[in-house]
Amino acid sequence: TLFPPITEALFEQAGGGVLIDQAYQPQSSKGMARCYVSGHRVVGFGHNLITALMTPTSVDTMSSPPQPMGRVMFGPEVTRFAALRKAMEDRWIPEMQSLLSIADHDLPLLWDADFLFRARKSANDSPYVLCEINASSVAPFPPSAVQPVAAAAVGRALAGRLRKETSNPH
Repeated sequence: TLFPPITEALFEQAGGGVLIDQAYQPQSSKGMARCYVSGHRVVGFGHNLITALMTPTSVDTMSSPPQPMGRVMFGPEVTRFAALRKAMEDRWIPEMQSLLSIADHDLPLLWDADFLFRARKSANDSPYVLCEINASSVAPFPPSAVQPVAAAAVGRALAGRLRKETSNPH
């Protein structure tokens, strides 16, 4: 499976705190995939190297770690991340919403989930492991996100206006 099932045990492991200890990912030298989401639909991806934990490439122990590269942006249709998109939309986001009792209209207009690459032990293993979820200050984002986020914002504004008009007809 792409993701282990989201369970309450995951949150219990955090001991009531905000951080969950996770194993070091030796594949981190391949970078991080950022999945940009509007509501419950993937609207793009980013890929960048995470160099903080990488060791210097030269024999010289005084050399510095590799410098980070800029994030490369992709639209939601990119085949490189097709399996990640499918897992996010079809399984992971619905499981998260169910576990945390989050309705579609309560999901952020733009949020992202960061995934580190990991070695697969079997064909059923995911090449990704969840690193973090960001629900504020999500920038930069791919150009492919602009139209879906704007449409979602307009839709929510109209739905709010309709609720207000129907609840208070005067």
